[in-house]
Amino acid sequence: MRVIAGSARSLRLKTPEGMDTRPTTDRIKETLFNMLQPYLSGAVFIDLFSGSGGIGIEALSRGARHAYFVENNRNALACITQNLQFTRFTDRATVIRQDVTAALQGIHEKEADIIFMDPPYGCGYEKQVLQVLKNVPYVTKHTRIIIEASSDNDFSWLEDAGYQLVKEKCYKTNKHVFCQKIEKKYANRNDSESMMAKSQETMLVYQKYKINPVSGCLVTFLQIPLFFAFLQAINRVPAIFEGELLGMNLGMTPWKGISNGQYIYIGLIALIIFTTYFSFKNSMNQNSNMGNNEVMKQMDFMFKFMIVMISVASFSLPTALAFYWIVTNAFIVIQNFLVKKVLAKEETKTLAKSEKKEKVKNAKIIKEKKKAGK
Repeated sequence: MRVIAGSARSLRLKTPEGMDTRPTTDRIKETLFNMLQPYLSGAVFIDLFSGSGGIGIEALSRGARHAYFVENNRNALACITQNLQFTRFTDRATVIRQDVTAALQGIHEKEADIIFMDPPYGCGYEKQVLQVLKNVPYVTKHTRIIIEASSDNDFSWLEDAGYQLVKEKCYKTNKHVFCQKIEKKYANRNDSESMMAKSQETMLVYQKYKINPVSGCLVTFLQIPLFFAFLQAINRVPAIFEGELLGMNLGMTPWKGISNGQYIYIGLIALIIFTTYFSFKNSMNQNSNMGNNEVMKQMDFMFKFMIVMISVASFSLPTALAFYWIVTNAFIVIQNFLVKKVLAKEETKTLAKSEKKEKVKNAKIIKEKKKAGK
């Protein structure tokens, strides 16, 4: 077995003795890396069930920035170490002697670009590994996962496991299965289609709750049904939870953030309470001239109850929803402030006009009296 291309081209690699490992043949390896070549430059490559390490070393030779080799067999580990020393890739490699599912938890990368696994055939390790990969932070929708398996191995379960089958490359007795983590509901659509689908679904939610989205900016108490409508829309469009804003994970709750020592989430809770208080208070003030004391008492109780309820709930709101709530209520507060100023200005103008009319009227009366006296 040899390195096919790159900086270590043609260097021969050692392979473990015995039947415990199954090295990928040079022909199949060349076919595989011809498909992966566009994605290798500067990539983080993870080689699971590494055997001799030939796959990870090929990736390093072709420009990968760093490679992780995960193997639990002593003889195979010795081969990996010797092959890395021989190809002079030791400084760009991390060798992990551990069970694969446990080793994956110990890798700390922002994002893994390519993950290759060649588990023993017929043991069902693929499902176990993919389940672990689904829950580690460095596997994203962009991570390319390749599984080497026997040609008769069925992968129809991939979608149920949370992965999209990209393609299969079949050989005589085995095949390479390319898959990627599904981006929730919209993984199979391009950006414009996803945005359109999300917009249509959000509007369906609005229709379900009989909500006019514009009314959320005009009447404060309509924010309650709109809140639940947006919650349902977010839960049906969970891709938004994967981003970050102002250093905060949009899918993380303030409670979890504070538990992790990220005290910036305390400020987020304070903003939720602050904007909610003034938004609801403005609504109370607008209805204070109703003249019915019983109604005002009920509104005052509802106001206090909602402040307490939202204050408690804010600890468990996803950050994306918290930002929505803050921005919406801040907009309402600013809107009410501007409306008050406009109304006060209009009232001043109306009063000035009334005073002017009154003066003109009084002047006419005085003039008529003077004429009558003559």
